[in-house]
Parts: sequence; structure tokens; C-alpha cells
Amino acid sequence: MYFVFIKHEEEKRRLISYFTNFRLTQLLAFNIVFAIANGAYVRPHRNLNMGDLYVGLVATMVYMCWYYLVHDRYGIHLYPIFSPRIAWVVLTWILALGFYGGVFWLWKRVLEYVH
Repeated sequence: MYFVFIKHEEEKRRLISYFTNFRLTQLLAFNIVFAIANGAYVRPHRNLNMGDLYVGLVATMVYMCWYYLVHDRYGIHLYPIFSPRIAWVVLTWILALGFYGGVFWLWKRVLEYVH
């Protein structure tokens, strides 16, 4: 969605090709497959608890601070929707933290079913 705001067609094309290139897509796809396999079939079985959610949220908050204090300062924008220069930055971070809660709840149910 960020590419909609880019005025020059060449920059827009480069941005889209960066995020849709084969290597990046395969890397993300394999990471998802391996994470699911590791979470569902790891031995010994262990159900998730609120401490797991807490650690995930704290790690996200630490990364938020790192992103704003270091990456943004040097102009490194790995995730343009999390840039403080857009109007809906607070909404995107709230949605990201909410996504963590939703994924935690989903995996808690999946692991209870599998184990």
C-alpha cells in the first residue's frame, strides 16, 4: 500500500520488485513452514502460557524502540507502514501487537489439540 504514495514510476517499480522477488518470497515461505513444523511437532510437548505471550510482546516493544531510535534515525525503513512519518503509525503498531495476541491464542488452541 505504501507504493501508492510514491510519485515516480521507477521508484514504485523498484519497491514492488524488491518485495516480490523470488528469493525474498521463498525465504519468507520456508520460514513460515519451518516455524509451523517446529511449533507443532517439537518434543517434548509444551503448551503455551501467558509468559510466552509476555516475552513475545516485550520482544516486540524492544524492537519498536530499536526501529524508532536506530533504524529511523539512519533512514532504514524495513517496514514502511511502521514509519513514524505516516498518519496511521499508532494504528499499525496496535494492530501488530493485537496480531501477536491473536496468533498466541490460535497457537495455544492448535497445540492443545495436537498434544
